[in-house]
Amino acid sequence: MQRGRKVPVQVVFQDENCCSSYTSDTSIPCNNRNSAFSIAPKRALGDITNVAKSEKSIVGKKVSFKVGQQGKEDFAVVEKQALETSRNSSSSQRKKTTQVCSQSSQFVSKLDQDFLKKSNRVAKKILEQSKDNLNVTIDSFADLALHDIDSSDRHDPQQVVAYVNRIIANHRRIERKFMPDPHYMTEQPDINERMRAILIDWLVDVHLKFKLLPETLYLTVNLIDRFLSLQHITRQKLQLVGVTAMLIASKYEEIYPPEVQDFEYITDKAYNKEEILSMEAIMLNVLKFDLTIASSLNFLTRFLKAADADKQSMLFANYLLELCLSHYKMIKYEPSRLAASAVYLTGKLVGRFEWSDKTRTHSNYAAADLKTCSEEMFSILRSQNDPHLHLTAVKRKYSLQKFGEVSKISIDLFETP
Repeated sequence: MQRGRKVPVQVVFQDENCCSSYTSDTSIPCNNRNSAFSIAPKRALGDITNVAKSEKSIVGKKVSFKVGQQGKEDFAVVEKQALETSRNSSSSQRKKTTQVCSQSSQFVSKLDQDFLKKSNRVAKKILEQSKDNLNVTIDSFADLALHDIDSSDRHDPQQVVAYVNRIIANHRRIERKFMPDPHYMTEQPDINERMRAILIDWLVDVHLKFKLLPETLYLTVNLIDRFLSLQHITRQKLQLVGVTAMLIASKYEEIYPPEVQDFEYITDKAYNKEEILSMEAIMLNVLKFDLTIASSLNFLTRFLKAADADKQSMLFANYLLELCLSHYKMIKYEPSRLAASAVYLTGKLVGRFEWSDKTRTHSNYAAADLKTCSEEMFSILRSQNDPHLHLTAVKRKYSLQKFGEVSKISIDLFETP
């Protein structure tokens, strides 16, 4: 990174009539080579491997694991004494031991029965909740066989071809479970949609600077919205919620996640380490540690494959989907519908592909099902041409060469799909 370049720091949230957000005027120079933006990979848990460690690998010293002759003799003596004690034990002691074992067995059996009953109740409840979602799962695996898109990947173990259709079907079943309340902002006394948009726009910049995985950003936004659906937060703590959500998401998704002090630095020390860790504990408990979500990014990858999209189309669809993150009105849509709408809109605008039977089968959405969502997505896309637009993190990100400069594509050439 170049010396003297400025990076965004603390976000100031004002009332909804104010358009203030972070700018270069509220930033600080990043001249420190040891700053949060020049983080060297840190191995928090060391190398995780199933290779047997050599003798020299233990604290740098050679350790012998062989039992000496004296150790063998001592062990033999102890074993002999234990055997004699066992033989000399009275019948009453044996009877008492048998009774204790019997009582323990009954207690464990009772615990097993109670756990089984509880598990059955939970399973029944989940099944009842899932009935409403069964109509949105993939209709039939036989239909998918007619539109096979995985034949070329059968020798790639990372593509899990044998299970991928079932994985996507399961994502469709559980996606609503991890959706936030689409009306939660009306219950928040001190924050509004504008403040949420400023926060997420800033987090997109932080995510890019930290060079995190795309999955981390989507999980971060999901954690923020789900937490705010359940917990009232003041505007002074909103940025703390944002960086804590990214910390949790990074720990979940990344191999080398940023450390707490990195987030402390990026907020210009508006929050200290103790505050971030405290909010982490609160957030995880409020969310009941449910971090494995079905994000729109998971569906997007699959639907783009079904559409035979080229690289530019893939990048443009990702651009559309990421634009939706900062818009509160889009959280009412299921992740799969958002992903399908992004693919549908990409095909209409730049992809030069239609919503085919193959895409419909793998997404389980007809083109008519995506009309409302794709129209709202298109309006967000057109708003990026506004010269007075303040929240431009996603647009700037996708204007970079490594993202295909897809945000520079002129939208004026397109009509509403």
